[in-house]
Amino acid sequence: MGDPGESPETPVSGRCQTQRRAAEAAPAIDLNDDFAEWFSAGGSDLLLRSAHGVCGRRVYEDIAFEAAGTIYRRWGDPRKRHLFKTQPGYVFQVVRNTFLSHLRKAANRPELHQELPGEEDGAFWQRLAEDPGHEVRQAILLLNADEAELIFIRYFLNLTLSATARDMGLKRSEAEKLHNKALAELRTMLGPEGAG
Repeated sequence: MGDPGESPETPVSGRCQTQRRAAEAAPAIDLNDDFAEWFSAGGSDLLLRSAHGVCGRRVYEDIAFEAAGTIYRRWGDPRKRHLFKTQPGYVFQVVRNTFLSHLRKAANRPELHQELPGEEDGAFWQRLAEDPGHEVRQAILLLNADEAELIFIRYFLNLTLSATARDMGLKRSEAEKLHNKALAELRTMLGPEGAG
């Protein structure tokens, strides 16, 4: 055993010897391969569905691509990697935050305001009006993060309320209350014709 004053639990480089031996013995995973496996096994589909659910047809591929980059940069953190692999709502939050960041950046660029279509560009506004989910997506973005996540998981991923509660780490009764509150807020925002 080395020095008699040194126990197996003496910290060495921020870890005790037992932890260091376990870390050395643990098989090193290739993060690139692990991310690629998750991405091809359903992660890309989850990103695209999340992005389409949040922002519609126009920019959803760009938002999904940007969110994939964010997830890849966070992939080295074992806790976050586990959440990405097991919690679809966590991926949704990254996509939602990416889209909101995209909107904030666009709002702060004055040259974009000059390029926005005016009332005379009726074709643009007509296409926007014809997008059946546009108003609903915009209303979901106005919900708080937990309500938006629940609505996304429940309806866009088509999970039961019990499965949604489990994914979000809530009791079913808590999820039901959050669900009812979110639906009430959506009904208020969308009015009688949008709630139907």
